[in-house]
Amino acid sequence: MTTPYERFKALANARDVLVAIQADRRLSPMLRSRADSVLPGYPEDRYFERLVNDNEIGLPQEVAASLSECSSLLHAVAAELRSRSSSELSKNLDRVMRHLPDVGEIDHLRTLRLRANLVAHYAGGISAWIATQDPASAGVRRIVPEISSMSPDMTIDGSGGS
Repeated sequence: MTTPYERFKALANARDVLVAIQADRRLSPMLRSRADSVLPGYPEDRYFERLVNDNEIGLPQEVAASLSECSSLLHAVAAELRSRSSSELSKNLDRVMRHLPDVGEIDHLRTLRLRANLVAHYAGGISAWIATQDPASAGVRRIVPEISSMSPDMTIDGSGGS
């Protein structure tokens, strides 16, 4: 299972992988061109940090679109690299893709944002999905209880019902 911090690191490192794709002449021109078009709209690390600090619900349309394009591109690059020997790009790609959200998860967060519909799993805001610090090293504790640990009469804040 991917932790929110692992997902943050994957989202942040995806930008470096996009830059590497642009520069790798062994990749097809089509894939390098796709990286050229995805990179300008791909959020900077500080944007993800702001989402966490503001505890946003879901993802804005333009961010979700950029993440979906990036995820699709990385899968296409991985497919092309499978036929070749291992390279530094291939290793970095594997590390990022291990925790990068897939298009379905990104679309779910886009829909959540558009509908402003609070689903219990995301009731803690975007910080339940990505985190800028590793909880194990930062001593951060989880405020919102896991869904599996909630009893039917429990409210989202973990207290008993009224």
